[in-house]
Amino acid sequence: EVLAEIRDLHATDAAARGNALTIEWPEDVADAFVGDAGKIKTILGNFVGNALKYAPGTPVVIRVDAEDDGAGAVDVNIDVSDEGPGVPPEEQGLIFQKFVRGAGAKASGAPGTGIGLAACRALARLMGGSVGVENHTPQGATFFLRLKLRRANGDNPDPDFTPAGRRDA
Repeated sequence: EVLAEIRDLHATDAAARGNALTIEWPEDVADAFVGDAGKIKTILGNFVGNALKYAPGTPVVIRVDAEDDGAGAVDVNIDVSDEGPGVPPEEQGLIFQKFVRGAGAKASGAPGTGIGLAACRALARLMGGSVGVENHTPQGATFFLRLKLRRANGDNPDPDFTPAGRRDA
């Protein structure tokens, strides 16, 4: 449900910028997790919005992967990838600080305050998780969210984080 909401929220902007926005949620990954849906939406909405802003005309993919940690929780990895200019290695740690924008962001002329990624980092930490970025050669970047969540199951029939519509995503 969270990922479908993010996709639907950004669909018009993606179409206007020439981006294809898709979700990849493998069949072997659980259908639902228990987590803070509001914080997850905020983080992923920021990642997707930035991908659309700085990588127009490229595919933007939201990917989910998860692995049982052996202690009753699940390590959930959510990536937002694009094929834009990427983030230079020397800026990758800096852009998650308040009021810092990378050189490419400044040069693009796109509006921004440099607060979005810092907020994402703070929200991820509140949930015991982390965020970061990895560059791809020859171009593109993946912004990631790493969380430890619980699978939704019979003990918790009301999941907060579900991939509604994932099979048609």
